[in-house]
Amino acid sequence: MGDWPPIGDDPLPERPTDILKVWSEREPVCRMRPDECNPTILFAAPFLAETSPLQKGRYLRRWARRLHELAFAPEDAIVVAYGSFGIDERLSSIGVEAIVTNDLKLATHFHAQQAEITRRFHDMIAQLPTPYAALTLPAVVTTASILAQA
Repeated sequence: MGDWPPIGDDPLPERPTDILKVWSEREPVCRMRPDECNPTILFAAPFLAETSPLQKGRYLRRWARRLHELAFAPEDAIVVAYGSFGIDERLSSIGVEAIVTNDLKLATHFHAQQAEITRRFHDMIAQLPTPYAALTLPAVVTTASILAQA
């Protein structure tokens, strides 16, 4: 795909470009104009195919309350709590490795408070039975930071 020359004499933003669409069903490779491409959907499609919804795990609400005490919005506290204590029944696992978000406020606040969040998380899980005592705090990353590394 990268060897194809640009098509047309239109201004650069109007020309079709080489973008590989990833869909659940096979389609031919096609050229798209940049304004036809939603980078978030293209980025997320491979991940979404491998994800399943997390179920509420034990201690999830307790952890969300503790995050809310650190000035997280209630909905942000729930997102981080699901990443920490959510249960993936398909994999029989608790928690996730990373929370990928477009919410810059959530990511910024998490990173600003990370030392205190980590301390509170470890204080909480130290008192819990197995398997909860072995959990790790998920990373919070933005799609933009992942795309910048690619």
